[in-house]
Amino acid sequence: MCTVRGVAVRTNTGSDYVAAVQAEILAYMGRRRMSQIELARRCDVGQNAMSRWLNGDRLDLQALTLMAEALDVPVSRILADAEQNVADLVNASSR
Repeated sequence: MCTVRGVAVRTNTGSDYVAAVQAEILAYMGRRRMSQIELARRCDVGQNAMSRWLNGDRLDLQALTLMAEALDVPVSRILADAEQNVADLVNASSR
């Protein structure tokens, strides 16, 4: 379990970076008041696929690109925010 921006994220891969990317996607969904069902619809994928992506399972660049487009956010912004969050976590844990 990893907490990023106040969102608890469970990751199957153990990667803090994947967890941070997940948290960023969830944060943008929250800002836009978009449900997982709506995001799946906008990405033209099933709810099961979306659930796997949001849980870090099978989250790849193609999936990230589809979600970013549906959320109207550049992929680079999501990745930059995730990278900053991981750096913040590392800095906080080294204190």
